Amino acid sequence: MPECLHKVENHCFREHAQHFVLDVRRSRVFASSLLEQEILAAPEGAPLEALPVLLGQKYEETEISRALERLRKRNLLLSHPAPLEKATALIFPAITHLQLCAAQDCNLRCRYCIVEQGSFGGPRHRMSREVARQAVDFLIRESGDAAVCTLSFSGGEPMLNWAVVRDAISYCQEQAARHGKQVRYVLKTNGTLFDDESIAFIKEHKIRIQLSLDGPPTVHDRMRACASGHGSHDMVMASLAKLLPACGEQVIIMATLTCFSPPFSELLDYLIRFGAGNVCLAPVIARESDYTFDSAGIERLKAEYTQLAGRFLAGEPACSVGGAIFGYIAQFRGGKQQCDRSAGGQYLVVSASGGIYPQPEMVGKEEYRLGQLAMGLDRDKLASWRSYHDVDNRPVCRECWARYICGGGCVGASIKLQGTLDQPIETECELIRHLIKLAIWVQSTLRERRSRAVEEATRALLDEV
Repeated sequence: MPECLHKVENHCFREHAQHFVLDVRRSRVFASSLLEQEILAAPEGAPLEALPVLLGQKYEETEISRALERLRKRNLLLSHPAPLEKATALIFPAITHLQLCAAQDCNLRCRYCIVEQGSFGGPRHRMSREVARQAVDFLIRESGDAAVCTLSFSGGEPMLNWAVVRDAISYCQEQAARHGKQVRYVLKTNGTLFDDESIAFIKEHKIRIQLSLDGPPTVHDRMRACASGHGSHDMVMASLAKLLPACGEQVIIMATLTCFSPPFSELLDYLIRFGAGNVCLAPVIARESDYTFDSAGIERLKAEYTQLAGRFLAGEPACSVGGAIFGYIAQFRGGKQQCDRSAGGQYLVVSASGGIYPQPEMVGKEEYRLGQLAMGLDRDKLASWRSYHDVDNRPVCRECWARYICGGGCVGASIKLQGTLDQPIETECELIRHLIKLAIWVQSTLRERRSRAVEEATRALLDEV
């Protein structure tokens, strides 16, 4: 009986004149030749003896034999059809990252805000000291044997409830020491409300600051105005003037990209001059509007991300290229895939009133509430949520070659913007796939150079996650 072609699930692509193949289920990447990619494009089950004909008689039989042997050694070709079931069982992890909506309120009225200017679609209110401490106890308990946890604070604007944030961190320090854990702290803020006392506390407790700044006044103020209608750029500048000298390495400037944003190179040149520890650029996720990207805008974004990757390979530091691809590079370090296949994995969100939710965009939606701090986590509901959102179970994800790397984390935004779990935000998916390809190209290039730049660029990023 003739030997036949049996392939693992794979995705072949070309980036900057280099050919790559991704073993989808193992999330392993290999440099490849055009011949190897053509073999992998041949029909499943085709007789190997027919390959010369299928490949158009372009290659000698000895070339084809060597290519087949390389593919077998990498386990990209198998002696029998690949099983259809999942390659590995999904193991639900402990909860190690808890985000507290410390204030479901905000002093800004940003046009693109996905949580309705901090109100989450309901009455504006703030988390109590008691609820915040319950959340800390929940994280310590639910993190199990994990040695390191993350407690983050968001809104709205969490600095509107600074006294409770400060108390929660102090209480968490006590509980972490008692239970032998290390807790990292993250504050997601619009950067308008810092004072000397809060900055001193942030420095002392090494709190990571994710601060929103979209660019120069003409760009930032167009989208990020105060409740009064005045732009917020000058307020952010006043805060940065105090914050950065005290704890600049702890600050990540987060710029949301809209169609009004300048080219990446101009925007980065503006943002990196402030001296923050890192800069991150992310396209806006919103319903179609005058500030969202059309198809031409998406192509421009892809081209600019490619230019950023080139700048990094040319020797510029990671912070000066926006850090956009390094999260994906980190997932391929050492050939091991590190992402969570479920959108409700190690991360949960607590509302100001103590409700537990999978993602911030779902806060206030009763059908997605997974419990209440005072009464505990509904484990059956959490397990059901996690299982459904395993990317192998989601119809919109399970045919995508990037699913194990992406992790299907857009479900919250999909619900908020499109009212359904089952319709992805295709423009975001397209950009993610492009960034993953760039990450593979960058990592491969750096490996060839035997450079330590990947380790240096990703270490700080992993500390922030």
